[in-house]
Amino acid sequence: MAIVEAAEGRLGMLTISEHTEAGVYKYHLVYDVLHPKDENGANQWQSKSAIPLPVNYRYGILGVAGGYLLLIGYPQQNRLVLDYFSLNLQTFQIEWFCQTGRCAITSDLVYISILYFGKWSCINADAAKLLFTLIILILIALSYRNTTEIVISITVCAS
Repeated sequence: MAIVEAAEGRLGMLTISEHTEAGVYKYHLVYDVLHPKDENGANQWQSKSAIPLPVNYRYGILGVAGGYLLLIGYPQQNRLVLDYFSLNLQTFQIEWFCQTGRCAITSDLVYISILYFGKWSCINADAAKLLFTLIILILIALSYRNTTEIVISITVCAS
């Protein structure tokens, strides 16, 4: 979920919605705007639009900056890469802008994302590999001297 500034100084909220059509997962960004109090004195969220996202990805919201919403796409076919998309908050146009491996590093932020497919249990070989990979990525991230923040995102998808 991301909270943004909407028209007329109101609050807007973007959330990811998922549904299945003919066995294909489809994702949308749902855009709601907070409207002033109704006759009962309560603020109301009104749905304004549903923005379709490119198919064959699972999505997460990374944040909002400079008038854009940043999304991370986990390709369903290739689990070794991450795709990034931006949504222009004025035009609501979405576009793909880059692809990385599992670890994206910038000068002041290290973003480590791990997508785990399988059954999550306390101790098994896959969980041990996941934790080992996470430790290695953290050590790599800490070796960058200009790093001021480390964000770790772990998404578990049951198979």
